[in-house]
Amino acid sequence: MMKRPIGTLLVAAGLGTAGVFWSARAEAHIEVGSGPAVANGTNEVSFNVGHGCAGADTYRVTIDIPAGVTAVRPMRSDFGKVTVDKDLAGTITAVSWQKPLSEALDADVAFYKLVIRLRTPNQPFTTLYFAAHQTCRAADGTLTTVDWVG
Repeated sequence: MMKRPIGTLLVAAGLGTAGVFWSARAEAHIEVGSGPAVANGTNEVSFNVGHGCAGADTYRVTIDIPAGVTAVRPMRSDFGKVTVDKDLAGTITAVSWQKPLSEALDADVAFYKLVIRLRTPNQPFTTLYFAAHQTCRAADGTLTTVDWVG
């Protein structure tokens, strides 16, 4: 039986100015909670939403899918409805979860975990970057979006 070598990929969510190193991930609003992924393999990547925006609850989260990532299957979540954006070729380019308005919280008191099953490209020992966009809703209905893309 022939064994193929397995390489890993680092998977990073939008980390703002913190960079893409794992030691800096705690500074992000949305971070990858599932650890390194296997190159050219099917992986479950979890995105942790540790807190909202300036006291407002997280209402919607959008994760951009990097080029080369295929077989994208977002998991349903009790956070809210999941939708996907596709390009003209039918490739999924972003995954979004949004709470029903009736379930929006008045304050930032919850932790959320969102999961996508996907196939990573055959590029061992590289980093995939998933830009994250977090929309929060204040008690008065004001929406604020923070783009964790830098």
